[in-house]
Amino acid sequence: VSLKAQALTGLANELGVRLLGAEGSSTAKIAISLLSASGSQSTSSLSLTLPAAVGVPLTIVWIVAGFGFLIPQFADLPGIIDEIKEANWSWLPLILLASMITYVGATFSLAGAVPDHLAVKPLFATQIGSSFCSKIAPAGLGGMALNVRFLQKQGVDEPVAVSSVGLNTIAGFVGHLTLILVFLLWAGRKAMSAFHLPDPKWFVIAIVATVVLAAIGWFIPYVRNLMVNKLVPLLKRAGHGIAEVMRRPGKVISLLGGSVVVTFSYLVALYLSMQAFGGGLPFA
Repeated sequence: VSLKAQALTGLANELGVRLLGAEGSSTAKIAISLLSASGSQSTSSLSLTLPAAVGVPLTIVWIVAGFGFLIPQFADLPGIIDEIKEANWSWLPLILLASMITYVGATFSLAGAVPDHLAVKPLFATQIGSSFCSKIAPAGLGGMALNVRFLQKQGVDEPVAVSSVGLNTIAGFVGHLTLILVFLLWAGRKAMSAFHLPDPKWFVIAIVATVVLAAIGWFIPYVRNLMVNKLVPLLKRAGHGIAEVMRRPGKVISLLGGSVVVTFSYLVALYLSMQAFGGGLPFA
């Protein structure tokens, strides 16, 4: 902390405080300038250098919450160790292979969701990284954020990057539904009787609530201007990117095929893991 000697005479004056943040720096400077009664800035100043990080990062909160969730899972740690000792480790190579194929499917899926050409190796590495990010942020948001950032770094327009990740998520949902229908038909009538769809009224409630909130926002001038001048242009750019993907059959096949591969590979990995611990359940 440095304080000029002549600044002591101006302590009765007003203080002007500015936060000077240097981008990419690990520190932030707070400049406190002494102002005269007329409002003109004097040459006297108080300069402070503080760490840029203020408060606890949200990531740490999620890590603590994750440990809070995992700790009860290890309450019967001796029993877990005994089960691991009795596992058939000959299944491990196939389990690892099935797990690795999920990243290959994710690579093809995201590549199909983007109209631009992407380098395969960085894209594959990003899918591995996104799986770890998804463990920290809720509902897979960490992986989605990483994919959006990766696409931006590859030169993809920000709205197109966001819409591509969203399209990839929708394709994953379609892949889930496709495999569910296939396995329901495979399992036969008994499985159909045990399968129940969620109550459709909640979908209707969600749609009505969204429409009502959008209508209310439209009658607020600030929100309406924000929607017209900011949201609509972004949606047009995002829609253009999605339309370009839909016009290319190769992209669509990569998108949907990769999504199905991801889900099916997870299913195979789970089935093989159960076999390693004794099995007992049919694949369907």
